[in-house]
Amino acid sequence: MNDSLLYKKASECYINATLDILNHYKSVAMEVHHVGSTSLENFNLPGDIDILVLVKYSTSLDELPADMIDAGYELVEDVPAYYVSETVLRSSYENFNVNFILMEYDSKRKEDILYCRDCIDKNPDYISQLAKLKNAYLKSRISFKEYQAQKSKLFLAISSQTGDVGVV
Repeated sequence: MNDSLLYKKASECYINATLDILNHYKSVAMEVHHVGSTSLENFNLPGDIDILVLVKYSTSLDELPADMIDAGYELVEDVPAYYVSETVLRSSYENFNVNFILMEYDSKRKEDILYCRDCIDKNPDYISQLAKLKNAYLKSRISFKEYQAQKSKLFLAISSQTGDVGVV
């Protein structure tokens, strides 16, 4: 699959998965965002589709995961450090793994995640750093655990904008 086709297919999959979530959980899902590497038009490397699902009430965070698991979604146990405080569920759509990251609507983390995504998308240096890191993982030069740790370190550095964010 060529680079622009990969981004287009991931975007279409995001829309379909989002419509599914909003149709089934419209009483609790307040907002959704495409985050992660497949949301970056110039990233051009394969990956899971990450969808940030913002829920209206904190009680929804207790109830929604069980409802989604009953509907066939899988609880992701081994989440990156960056998302350790969130519940992440996974399902397959159109040959992509789609991760649904559940978070309360008014969480400060929401702003950090969206800010980080936007910074990476607008900065070729950040895209390059993330691509080098992803390529190192895809070519088995680093483990999945190391990839996740380095990616989290990059995201945290961008979110806090403390000094040099180079991690590769």
